[in-house]
Amino acid sequence: MYNKLVMKKIVAFFLAFLIAFTSVSSSLAETTVTIYGRGSAHGVGMSMAGVYGMAQASAGYQQIANFYYPGTIWSTRDDNTVIQAKCQKHGNWVTLSVREYLYRLAEEPDTWPPEGLKALMIAARTYLWYKLEKTGAGGKMSGGQYFVHSVNPALRPNSVAAVNNTTNQVLTFNSKAIVAAYSGSAGGYTAKMSDVWGGSDAPYPYLINKDSPYDNNPLSQSSYQWTKNITATAIQTAYPVGPFQSLSIEARTSADIAKSRVKTIRITGLSGSVTDTGWNFKNKLGLKSNFFWLTPWPASSPPPAPPTSTTLKTGARKAVVRRGRWSKLWYRVKDSANKNVRVTLIFKKGKKRVGVFKTGIKRTNKLAHSRIKFRKLLPGTYRYYVVAADGKGNKTKNPPGSNLLIVKS
Repeated sequence: MYNKLVMKKIVAFFLAFLIAFTSVSSSLAETTVTIYGRGSAHGVGMSMAGVYGMAQASAGYQQIANFYYPGTIWSTRDDNTVIQAKCQKHGNWVTLSVREYLYRLAEEPDTWPPEGLKALMIAARTYLWYKLEKTGAGGKMSGGQYFVHSVNPALRPNSVAAVNNTTNQVLTFNSKAIVAAYSGSAGGYTAKMSDVWGGSDAPYPYLINKDSPYDNNPLSQSSYQWTKNITATAIQTAYPVGPFQSLSIEARTSADIAKSRVKTIRITGLSGSVTDTGWNFKNKLGLKSNFFWLTPWPASSPPPAPPTSTTLKTGARKAVVRRGRWSKLWYRVKDSANKNVRVTLIFKKGKKRVGVFKTGIKRTNKLAHSRIKFRKLLPGTYRYYVVAADGKGNKTKNPPGSNLLIVKS
């Protein structure tokens, strides 16, 4: 009896040890799947990583907005309009003007480049008006932007300046404020609405697939290209298909593997399999985007060079004119490419502006002139400045192209 009892205890001990050892080994050897991704969030419309990169490269805010929302029209909406907005941090509703609302958006750091903050405010104001103008909105903004009513505008002077320096400006299509979508990073290539949420792209012809080369900048490395290891346990929790076996991408958003997002993905386990959208899979497994692969990132051809800010240079000739008579002022606008620009002549006496003359459209890189009759300027010495703008955000700043204007009686 004693020996039998001892033997039972010994067998029970080894069984317990074997079970414990097997459980630990299984845990240590749990299957993981590596996901190789690019970008963060949906990637539709304006990529904020690209906005930062373009602004750092001296692109103007209008140029940035035109790049990400092609085919749209610059228009206006009143920043003094009073709306109701829901605070995304505290959940309360606040009544305030559009301007005050924009002051309190907490979406990018106040240390961003000024042109980047202006581009953000154009997109934010436009998207706000899209929401306000939707049928049944009733002048209310319920969400879609990170509005925090407790933000103190005095602590965000650069963001406030970006709002003020773009007052009332929005982008429209068919006279309506566009769906000015924007997200953290497109990962080098922007998405269409259907690439993420399905449906038709017809209502949004300005939200297209295009290279976003400035996404790859020192500030945005972690969102431009990333990896994530997902455990079998995490997959089985999100998709109860039994013990996990495999993942397979069923369809991508285009035939270009290097520039397409995951449309559908199949999750297979011992109990069966299920197909889900790439966007749902991204949300359930905590990925940064649905722009991912199950093997290392595929090679892609280098994207075309991004648009760069054009510096227009102006030069003018000294002019001696007689008051009250027609006179010619000669000048030239220099640029890297021939294009039409709108030219304005500004006349100053010291630092005081004493006259403005809009010459209309002129061709760059050619000597041009304007005929002007000086009736109001008293005899004396002045300077005139040649200001050129090409309609894409490029404009002479504190124009260096100035020269003497001597008015005689």
